[in-house]
Formats: sequence, C-alpha cells, structure tokens
Amino acid sequence: MTYRNHPDWLLLLGLSAVLVLQACDGSRQESKPSETKAVAVTILALHAVPLEQIYEAAGAVRARQRAVLASKLQATVLSVTVKLGDAVRPGQLLMELDHSETDAEFQRGQGALVAAESGTRQAEKGQAAAEAEANLAAITLGRFQQLLDKKSVSQQELDQADARNKTAQAALGIATARVEEATAQQDAARAALEAARIRQGYTRITAPFAGFVAEKYADAGSVVSPGMPLVTVEDSAGYQFEVALPESRIEAVKLGDTVQVNIPSISLEAPARIEEMQPGAEAGSRSSLVRMALPARAGLRSGLFGRARFSLGTADGLAVPEESVLRQGELRYVYVVAEGKARKRLVTIGRVDGGTAEVLSGLEEGEQIAISSLGSLADGAPVEIQP
Repeated sequence: MTYRNHPDWLLLLGLSAVLVLQACDGSRQESKPSETKAVAVTILALHAVPLEQIYEAAGAVRARQRAVLASKLQATVLSVTVKLGDAVRPGQLLMELDHSETDAEFQRGQGALVAAESGTRQAEKGQAAAEAEANLAAITLGRFQQLLDKKSVSQQELDQADARNKTAQAALGIATARVEEATAQQDAARAALEAARIRQGYTRITAPFAGFVAEKYADAGSVVSPGMPLVTVEDSAGYQFEVALPESRIEAVKLGDTVQVNIPSISLEAPARIEEMQPGAEAGSRSSLVRMALPARAGLRSGLFGRARFSLGTADGLAVPEESVLRQGELRYVYVVAEGKARKRLVTIGRVDGGTAEVLSGLEEGEQIAISSLGSLADGAPVEIQP
C-alpha cells in the first residue's frame, strides 16, 4: 500500500505537520525570559552631619613612682629576701651583696683617720712650741733694740738676737704648714672613711618607698657589676597611661580632659583624666607626652599596652548605618540608588560607633544608598523605592 493510492493519508500527514509547527512555535513563545523583577528597597539620602573627631593613640601603663634599683659595685649577690609581687615597706632589705671588700675598706679608712688625727695633734703641738719660741725671740729682739739705744748692748748682740728671731719665725711658719698639711690629711681620711661607709651601704639594696616588687633581675650567687639592674619597685597606689601625641594634635587637648583608655590584657575600658602634659618632650619625634590617671584595677602594672581615644571636637561629614556597608574581601562597598538601579560603590570607612559608620571617601552629599534588602541586590539591579 502506498500513499499515492490513499490520498487521505496525505491529508492527515499535512495536518500533523501543521500542528507540530504550531506546538513548537508556542513552546518558543513560552520559553522567552520574563523581565527582572525590581527589588523593593528603603533608601537613605546622605546629608552632612556633625561627627565627633576621634584620635586614637597607642601607649603604655606606667607607675607614678617606679624605681629601678641597680648595683653600684662589682660583687656577688649573697641573698635575696623578696619574690616578684611581694609588698615592701620603705627601707626594707630586698637584696644583700658580698660586703667583705667594703668592710675591709671601711676598717682601713678608720685606721687612716686615727693616724691622721694623731698626726694633726703632733703638728699642733709642734706649732705651739714654735709659736712660743717665735714670741720669745721677738720680745728679746725688741729689748735688745731698746738697750742698743742706751748703749747697754753691742750691735753684734743685737744682730744675734735678730738672727734668732728670724730663725724662730721661720720655724713657726714650717710648723704652721705642717699643721695645715696634717689637717688636710685628716680631712681626706675622714672623706675616705665616709666614702667607705657609703660603699658599705651599697651592699644593702633597700626599698625606697612603699610598693611591691615588679621585677627581679638577679638571684643569690649572681655576680653583678655597676649599673646592672637588680630589682624594680613600683608604687601600686597610682598608675598612669602615657602616650606620645604628635604636635598636630596636642593643641586640641588640655589638662583635665577625659580620655577613653582601653587596656585589653586586663579588660580595662575606662575614662581617664589628663593630669600631665609635657609639650616637646619627644623632640626627636616632634611629639609630646600626655599622661592620664588610671582607675585602680587588679593586674595593673607598668608596661601594659593599650590605646587612648582623644575627642578633638566635631566636624561635618557623612555617616551611614553600619549594616549598609558590605564587605568584599578587604574592600567595603554600599549600593547607591540612582535612576531606578542599584550601583555598587567602593567606600572608605572611618570610625564605627553606635551602629553608625563614618564615610571618609566614596560618597557625596545628596546621593542615596540602599539600607534594606541588601542581600537581594546586585550591581545594576533594578530597584523599587519603598516609602
């Protein structure tokens, strides 16, 4: 059987082809993509607002009273009577050095002073005798001069009296010089003895004030030399936070200002009052030292790192809600809404405080940003602004 003998089959095939083409055409019409639906967003129009100007500086804790006690001798440490953290009172013995040499030096000094004092006494006796001889010779010479006028003595006898007087006066001068020399030797011996006594004191390392042992650098048996630190004592009654402010910032702060200080190692976040300022104290770095009184807190000690936030007044600037700023790696961006579309815009963010982020660059006053539906937005996405 062939199609040629059955024209009805040809008619059926033609109708089928038409139906298939119509079906394919309808399928193509249904597969056309629909237009992108606009994302409903809330916007924020940017206007300049007064923003607090904050300068943050790194610094460290320091005790109001802190003493690094160093050795003044080359000696061996005999004993250490304190441990780190021990409370100490003024004058308390902290460490003792070998004092055998200083004791011997002191004893030699005592002997030298005794000898010098004896020499001074002998010289003074000699001076007294020479003075008596000189006085007698002077009186005798005077009498002989009177007797010569009366022709009671000869010129030769007067000359002899004059020679004896000159000899006696010279001897008195020598005796007086010996007294001066002996006195000088006595003074030197006394000074040497005092120096030996002071050196004896160097072997006893004592607390200069009430506080606690903050550092200990040597143990019993250690050999120390002049200038080597032995113990650090701090007064725990008061601590300060010290920072160096550049000269461009120092004019904006003054004594009595309150600064927010953060010391993370002891979880301290507290206000601190400026109580000391030393303009130009750091000449090499063109900065000044500023010290703030810290509140009492367990764990405070010199050297702890922290940061201080100085309020430098206000200045007009742009700020956006913190949640409107999105992150892409290290970059920050917002969506700027203009002409019915959202555009990604890179921004530089400054201080973030209380849910508000300061915008340093990337936005202009009068622009609008999206503050809702941020997760549904993409660069160039159409948006519908919600009232």
